[in-house]
Amino acid sequence: DARRQELQKAYERFQQLPPERREHILKTYRQWETMSPEERERVTKNYERWKNMSPEERAHKRKEHEAHERWRRMPPEERERLREQWKNATPEERERLRQQYRSQRPPRGQEPPR
Repeated sequence: DARRQELQKAYERFQQLPPERREHILKTYRQWETMSPEERERVTKNYERWKNMSPEERAHKRKEHEAHERWRRMPPEERERLREQWKNATPEERERLRQQYRSQRPPRGQEPPR
């Protein structure tokens, strides 16, 4: 009976959510249901890692993800142009780009746990 009351409270809270939030939760649940045990374990570990990150680490990971998504959505011709630009860059230009990238990363030892 305690379990039923707990579920009833959860259902009532769910009903109070905005429709788009409810849809997101249902979509996530449907995805979870189709996952293999290995996928579920991976998702759970990633969630735990995310939960234990500082706000700064999360912001950094979001920026990394956004950069990766921009690269992925970039037209193949543009990606190729950037690869060529890197290939033709002088060692000094490459080092400047590396330093620029490193300055956006958290200091050593403060990286999120893997």
